[in-house]
Amino acid sequence: MISATGIKVMLNRRSLREKFITFIDTNKSNSIYNPIWIHDSRLERNYARNLDFLEGDSETSLVNHLVELAKREGINSMAYRHLAAYLEEAITWPFKTQYQKFCSDYSCSTHPIYSWQDCVHEARCITAAQNLQKILDKFNQKKSSLRTFVAKKISDKIFRFLRIGVERAKYSNAALLRKTSNSSLKYSLQQLGINDVYPIELSLSCFNDIYVPIRSDSNTRRLEWPNRDKLTEIAKLYEQKYRQYIQSSNYTISVEEFEELLNTCVKALRQDISREIFSHIHVNKNYINKEGEEVNFIDNLPDEDSDPRDRILKQERNEQITSIVIDYYRKLPQRAQNILLVKLGLSIPSQTDIGYVLDIDQPTVSKDLKKAKGAILKEVAEKIKPNSTEFGFSDSKSLTPEDIENIAAIVHDCLEPYLTSHFSGMLSTYYILLPKMLMFYKYLIFNI
Repeated sequence: MISATGIKVMLNRRSLREKFITFIDTNKSNSIYNPIWIHDSRLERNYARNLDFLEGDSETSLVNHLVELAKREGINSMAYRHLAAYLEEAITWPFKTQYQKFCSDYSCSTHPIYSWQDCVHEARCITAAQNLQKILDKFNQKKSSLRTFVAKKISDKIFRFLRIGVERAKYSNAALLRKTSNSSLKYSLQQLGINDVYPIELSLSCFNDIYVPIRSDSNTRRLEWPNRDKLTEIAKLYEQKYRQYIQSSNYTISVEEFEELLNTCVKALRQDISREIFSHIHVNKNYINKEGEEVNFIDNLPDEDSDPRDRILKQERNEQITSIVIDYYRKLPQRAQNILLVKLGLSIPSQTDIGYVLDIDQPTVSKDLKKAKGAILKEVAEKIKPNSTEFGFSDSKSLTPEDIENIAAIVHDCLEPYLTSHFSGMLSTYYILLPKMLMFYKYLIFNI
């Protein structure tokens, strides 16, 4: 459908009843703008029995009634299924613009990107009962509508989903290997049914140890594949390391065999891009699980955090932020480092006590502590702002106050274990603190 402004708009469901018992049929609909809505028979029966009496009420009233019903009855309530149906439009709004942009930017026949149907399936993970339950716990109907609230959650998830899918498509084979982490490769290999991943992981490690990037143009994403001489050099390193691993000097590998290992890496990563998404099933199709129970697809969607890609991506983001935090901590003035070391490394919350250990007055501790935390926070924010969405923050040119608050918490979570685990080693550097700390603990013991 084309609006008066010439912009494509989605054909929404019109009747109140339809909004709570139908889903988009992703198997038959050929366009997100002209979806085929199909009925879920169980929802239809339940609506007729228990919700028909509310037909005269407003849409908002019916939504609020179902929200309260879901909270009261728990995870198995039919109210969750009705709300999932109601949110079908909401889960399609956020990704339409993003999907079109990704399609135009990265579409190519060699590395296919996800279809809009895949995006719908991925977004439905959030409206699955176990995840919707968590969302409803945080939902405040006085501040926003349920659709708006869920759309924000969907937007972040779909952006990550699309980005992970197309990110690798932008790279040549050599560039893809250069940017791939071991954890990401391991998961991709296991998706192909390869469980003995060490030989292939080792081939990637040797590749990165020796390969010198050769750009085919000014774009670092388009690196040339190593020539025969370079492959021979990498294969020899692999042979040496693998002999140590199996503790045998008889092992040999040809250049062709080694290159096949690298090609396996590439194949696994490329295959991972075009993987099928869960639930290419008719939405109203019920089936019997191993326990003999009738299950609808919406009950079987994975948990929001169950995809290993999300965990891998989160781990990689945390490692990058941790590196930024620790590097900047080491650049702080010595006194500021000492204050953070005592506060977080020894878990001493009182600024007065920190001042006693360091022989500094409390106002100075307060001033330096605030300045040091602010400096680290600013450094992290500036480093991640150009790619804020890749770190799970707002898709905007500037970070929101909520983003800043989250970054501050991450900074603390990075510094505390680092300073705690490194405290004993740091004492040799900051040995001057030791007498004061001993006196401080003696003071605590005799005054408890």
